[in-house]
Amino acid sequence: EFNLFGWSRTMCKYGDFYLYLDIDAEMGIKQVIGLPTPEVERIEGSDKDNPNYVQFQWNSGGVTFENWQVGHFRILGNDKFAPYGTSVLDGARRIWRQLILLEDAMMAYRIVRAPERRVFYVDVGNIPPQEDYYIPVRGGAKTEIQSLPGGTYTGDIDDVKYLRDKLFSALKIPASYLSRAEGADEDKATLAQKDIRFARTVQRLQRSVVSELEKIGIIHLYTLGFRGDDLLSFKLKLHNPSKIAELQELETWNTKFSVAAQAAEGFFSKRWIARNLFD
Repeated sequence: EFNLFGWSRTMCKYGDFYLYLDIDAEMGIKQVIGLPTPEVERIEGSDKDNPNYVQFQWNSGGVTFENWQVGHFRILGNDKFAPYGTSVLDGARRIWRQLILLEDAMMAYRIVRAPERRVFYVDVGNIPPQEDYYIPVRGGAKTEIQSLPGGTYTGDIDDVKYLRDKLFSALKIPASYLSRAEGADEDKATLAQKDIRFARTVQRLQRSVVSELEKIGIIHLYTLGFRGDDLLSFKLKLHNPSKIAELQELETWNTKFSVAAQAAEGFFSKRWIARNLFD
């Protein structure tokens, strides 16, 4: 309840998170220590006789850990980074750099163009334009000075909004969760659907966390002497991130039970209802 937020955040940021398991022969896993993600290397395929043999090497620490000593939380799905995970920010990196550059250019342009300047018109006579000499004149000649107004704010930032919207799309997070921008004031129906879609994204990340937590649980039980099916006779579960999705699921179950009650009144057997409505 206290540490899982930090572990999940690091996993989402890098795509990987390494947790050293401090194991006691009698107590099992008595504590865990987070390892710096950029400094840990996963070593696979080093043993020709055992292709599933995995080790972890902490490069700066000069320590090599066995597979049962480390919990490796990773977001799989992109073979390009195998055997490592893929950050949830990976698809937005290029767009984010473009957005930052464009915002900096916009601010620099407005700052440079803000002050008012003066334009000097200098009569240079018949000097050829190829020359780089400018000769001022005195007296009642044609020299003229005018004021050049500074740049005015036009409010045209469509290109910035375009990249910002692409960034939100790459992050798969509803815009209303991140800013009070255009499109943030959706109606409740639209926001409910976005909440459910975002919940599915979070649930995919939750499965990555749960699978590694179950591995840690198996290691703990094995240390305490459990063997065979006793090592696998448990399941871990995280809360549904969306209350709206929960309400929608409850409504589905309510409809199923209502249909089942009506179908059981002289039409279908309970066995048929159990098999066809409730699988």
